[in-house]
Amino acid sequence: MITDLVPDPDFESNIPGWPAEAAALALAVDSQAIREVMLLTVNSMRPTRRMVMRYQIWEKLSFAEMESRFAANGVDVDQQTLKQWYAEGLMELVKAVRAAKELQREISLL
Repeated sequence: MITDLVPDPDFESNIPGWPAEAAALALAVDSQAIREVMLLTVNSMRPTRRMVMRYQIWEKLSFAEMESRFAANGVDVDQQTLKQWYAEGLMELVKAVRAAKELQREISLL
């Protein structure tokens, strides 16, 4: 569930492969806002990228398990491609978190 993404002191370890920069940004933004930003960002991703993010973040599946799930649904994809999709998804999340942080900063200056 999305509540797995609530920032906490061990935030970086909660999401395998999560970049330290994204963790720091997430901790700097209100936790409710970051959950919403992350959920909206993941939901707006291409279907394949969205599924990899959900499998990795919410279900904590390995890339081998993801490969099996995709194959069961008729999608022939290797683990390297899944890792690439995950990295691309993480980059999208970092951008979204940065934008949320900047918006929060701008609002606080008003």
